[in-house]
Amino acid sequence: MFPYMFLVIFYFFLHPFHIGVCEVLIDAQDYSFEVSQKVFLDDIESSFKEMYKWENLDIVKPDNKARLDSIIQHYFLENITLYNSDEAIPFSFLGYEIEKDILWVYMESKPQKNMNTFFIQNTVLMDIFSDQVNIIHCKKDNVSHSIKLEKDRKKSILVLEK
Repeated sequence: MFPYMFLVIFYFFLHPFHIGVCEVLIDAQDYSFEVSQKVFLDDIESSFKEMYKWENLDIVKPDNKARLDSIIQHYFLENITLYNSDEAIPFSFLGYEIEKDILWVYMESKPQKNMNTFFIQNTVLMDIFSDQVNIIHCKKDNVSHSIKLEKDRKKSILVLEK
């Protein structure tokens, strides 16, 4: 039994896993959306280095902060989308912050029409890591829903209580 446990633990620490967490808060009064996305710094740096050909990128101490800010804004606005029916809900990028080895990104929408059903698509880091999983936590009032999005399921419908 011990050798098998050792192998599982050994494999877990040697094999990287890629996960992001996204929280969507819905204001029950005006149906505006607040989105916060959490990703590991090394994962997003690897992605940006490859996508934007920025080999010496250091998100904590960037050599070109204006370029980094622009890339982060563009990347997250492109890779996190909420839809009411077939129409994408426009978001404003609020900013980002670094907390140890985590990058937090913040966005918000303007008030929407009363909607209890919407689609969410989150493809953050799925372009680089085939094993990327994004966990979505959606909260409205005291009701919470969680879904898992991954390579074969990048979009899901959420139905909230009326």
